[in-house]
Amino acid sequence: TDLEVYRVLDPRTMESGITHRMVTENLGAFFSLAAVCPGAVHLEWNGAHAVRSTVPSPAFNIAVLTPRTPLEPFLRFLGDHKAHATWLVVGEPSAPLQAAIEASGCQSTSDLHVMIARTVAPTSGPGNVAVSVVEASDTAGVGSWARLVADGFELRASEEATVLSEVARACVENPRAALLLACIDGSPVGAAVIVASSGCAGLHNVATTKAVRGRGVATAIVHHALDFAHAQGSEYLLVAAEPEAAGFWARVGFTGTLRISRFLGTSAPAPASELGIP
Repeated sequence: TDLEVYRVLDPRTMESGITHRMVTENLGAFFSLAAVCPGAVHLEWNGAHAVRSTVPSPAFNIAVLTPRTPLEPFLRFLGDHKAHATWLVVGEPSAPLQAAIEASGCQSTSDLHVMIARTVAPTSGPGNVAVSVVEASDTAGVGSWARLVADGFELRASEEATVLSEVARACVENPRAALLLACIDGSPVGAAVIVASSGCAGLHNVATTKAVRGRGVATAIVHHALDFAHAQGSEYLLVAAEPEAAGFWARVGFTGTLRISRFLGTSAPAPASELGIP
């Protein structure tokens, strides 16, 4: 069922558990940040979420479903946008749900791996990288964050970059979200966003510039995120990792829990790798 618990061994502390619904809620809270943009709409129904944007991009038209979510309400909600949408099913989709997704014209692509770590304090990252939370008054920091993420996730279209800038500005005003910016010698070189939800926090959109890959920027972001989540009262920090990035997350203390099945609409491009790891 949606509430089935997947038991995992967290190497930092002790055995712990996480549910489909906790993961779905956090991903829904993350993707719903795009609903602040003009014309965008967020749907929450029976524990599942979807965001419909005016921008024809799989980055901003997304449905996050539980394994037994009825698909029809979300097909109606996304309408013509389903052709360029991303569909995520947290856990193994039921046979009727998978059949309905495929019948709608969506194609299965690489899965994501939900990985978690227990937040502990204090932690220490590489000393040459300074990571901080971007404040609402820091216009330059908000702009740097948006540019780093747009470059890292290959959001090249001007309308995608515009939406991302609007999302960044909304994040600094949202008490459940925080933008993280990593700098070396004062220059922005890495970015991520952390979003809190019931029982856990999620680290999303981790990206670094190519010039500093291998210098511990992503590791520094993770350490800061763990400290931040702990200070905010979240017991766990989760990530939805691309398959090729799973090794990095394991090295910094995360353990795999469950799979997210990913489907793309017929007009959606293949997903970019999670650049910047490590």
